Amino acid sequence: MADLMRTASEDVELAIREIEMRAPDLDARREGTLLNGLAGVMALMKRDAQRLALTEIAKTFVAAAQGADLDTLALDHYEMERQAAAKAIGQVRLTRTSAGALSIPAGNVLVDVAGVKYLVTDSVATSASEVLINVEAPEAGLAGNRPADRVWFPDSAATWSDGQTGLRLRNPQPLVGGNEAETDQEFRQRIAARWQAQRRGTAAAIRYAAMLPEVRRASVSEQRIRPHLGGWVDLYVTDGSDGYNGLLGERVRRAVDSDARAAGIVVNVWGADVVNVPVGLKVVLRAGGSADAVGRARDAVIALLNSLAIGEGLTRSRISAAVFSADSSIADVAVLAPGGDLVASPRQLLRTTVESVTIQ
Repeated sequence: MADLMRTASEDVELAIREIEMRAPDLDARREGTLLNGLAGVMALMKRDAQRLALTEIAKTFVAAAQGADLDTLALDHYEMERQAAAKAIGQVRLTRTSAGALSIPAGNVLVDVAGVKYLVTDSVATSASEVLINVEAPEAGLAGNRPADRVWFPDSAATWSDGQTGLRLRNPQPLVGGNEAETDQEFRQRIAARWQAQRRGTAAAIRYAAMLPEVRRASVSEQRIRPHLGGWVDLYVTDGSDGYNGLLGERVRRAVDSDARAAGIVVNVWGADVVNVPVGLKVVLRAGGSADAVGRARDAVIALLNSLAIGEGLTRSRISAAVFSADSSIADVAVLAPGGDLVASPRQLLRTTVESVTIQ
């Protein structure tokens, strides 16, 4: 390993010594000579060979492989595939003033206020004045997620039956589950969790089973289990936008019941409660420091909070460390808010926004 840590100049010196040992009468140290140039080439070739060897070795380790190399390694060694991007799912509530039968075949389209067309995934046949319609985003990715209580419209080409008088379409819960394809880091974490999930019925197995393509965070709480008195397990999940709805919860519950739940154990699935954390900082820059340091400090704090897991707390020291690591121009930082270390409940997900981070 020591050979791999040498500098380029040290490698050149070793090459010169090799030439001198083999041909003492030749001058390989004088710059500009052919032999001196040859020593430099020898050093570069050695470093290129080392770099190539390390690159090829890295492809054989999950912690180092990237992209297609990680995909190949996971499939070959663990029979696991990277999760593709997922489409957002949710429900739109239809209310109407007219009576009579109403039929909405699967494959019809509802349009949101932005003009995006969502597909009706399950046929609806009802005579009631109110019904929930399951819909799916047209494309996979975060862009398909929508907040609650948005207005919707039937597509102009809708082939519904009669009974459409006084229609009102709104989604009572957000549309969630739209995720980008699994990143290398997320894939590595899921590969590592696979071994912990081999024993079914454990907290690790339940969490692993919950990590569907529509889910990006999952946490298991056993606080409600009481020995000899029964109880249940709480499973908290969110998508990549920190969202959750009942339709996503049902998918997770079916996956857990199928692959991980122990007999006689109740697993309740919930969404996390997103808690916005205001952060106040006083940053001191070194003389001549970068003018962009304050912006980098803000970005580092936002990245720190928005990477926290469900139920994970936050210390003021971690905020300070994130600020110092953002830019070497930062000489000192004082955390003004929060006023103390934050402890999250098992259901809480600490987050922040650009507007919530103030820097003096």
